[in-house]
Amino acid sequence: MDASQGRRATLLQQRRDIDSQDAEQSLTATPIDPRPHLILATGIILTLLVLWLVLDYTSGTDDLEWAGSYNTEGPASGVEVAGDYAYVADGAFGLKIIDVSSPNNPQFAGEYRTNDVAYDVATAGGYAYVACEDAGLVVIDVSNPTNPQEVGSYDTTGDAFGVETSSGYAYVADGPAGLAVIDVSNPASPQLAGSYDTEGDAWSLAIAGDYAYIAEKDKGLLVIDVSDPANPLKAGSYDTDDYALGIAIAGSYAYVADYRTGMVVIDISDPTNLREVSSYNIDGYAIGIAVSGSYAYVANYRAGVAVIDISDPKNPKSAGSYGNEGYALDVTVAGDHIYVADGTGGLLVGNFMSEGDGLGIPAPSLAAAVGAVAVIALRRRR
Repeated sequence: MDASQGRRATLLQQRRDIDSQDAEQSLTATPIDPRPHLILATGIILTLLVLWLVLDYTSGTDDLEWAGSYNTEGPASGVEVAGDYAYVADGAFGLKIIDVSSPNNPQFAGEYRTNDVAYDVATAGGYAYVACEDAGLVVIDVSNPTNPQEVGSYDTTGDAFGVETSSGYAYVADGPAGLAVIDVSNPASPQLAGSYDTEGDAWSLAIAGDYAYIAEKDKGLLVIDVSDPANPLKAGSYDTDDYALGIAIAGSYAYVADYRTGMVVIDISDPTNLREVSSYNIDGYAIGIAVSGSYAYVANYRAGVAVIDISDPKNPKSAGSYGNEGYALDVTVAGDHIYVADGTGGLLVGNFMSEGDGLGIPAPSLAAAVGAVAVIALRRRR
């Protein structure tokens, strides 16, 4: 991302000397009340200052601040938020549950040490479903977040890297084994319902409607029809330029974290005929991605999190970024915050961009200019 360029203008104005006649007239003229002009000038200056801050804010790097953080033990690689808790796939340290009811001050709630490396996590109905590499899918009862308990598991044939849940099924991105569809209607006894052997390595996935969208690493995006979970069928595919590692779906578009390429936007209105409509190159390596409203949030490894305006999916634009201390691997949005699995940096919590002017606040009116300036100044990185 380009370095922040402050927009500053210096107005130079020259005046001629007032001749003696004008001076004499000014001495006899009726005095003018300066207050209306002072109020108008103040309003104009404040409005210009707000506009300058908006422009500088949206063009900067590392200009968004974290609200809070929690340093987990392992490299945090996956995160999901449900209610007041963030569920973190914490590598060799299994599942960490963090109380985020106060986003500015996340607190440890509980943990469960899995038998293998925890890469990703999804939640549904009081259970956490953890993708645990060689151990496959592990089901953990989190109805009491302070005392999570394993209730079931299913050892997939590949390496479980990603997981999503929908309508009583857990969909597992199972590395070289492709897609595994697991019936978890009885969480204590998960059963394989169906599978699809992908050409590349299934790394992560998203479920939308009757389709599973799989980030297939060096093979790009793969779309599988899972309307019949027992018989998944290929619908379409699109080979991106680099490693497709993260995927998010919003409307008729798939947003792919494509490693060195950055973000790739693909039209999925016809799953059998996928078309790339745009891409956006960012610093670092795009690994995870989440979409909320008009913004995409890209977990960008050592470069933090890139925020991209996708109000026009065919013309994405930079909207700011968050710096980090670890390496951002996954990101999700819940409520008014984003949550990032930051590798050795643990869990990070940040305020996210909202609809409107891109600053998370209403567009300022002239009457509210002073308050708007104060809010924007507080939201910028010091």
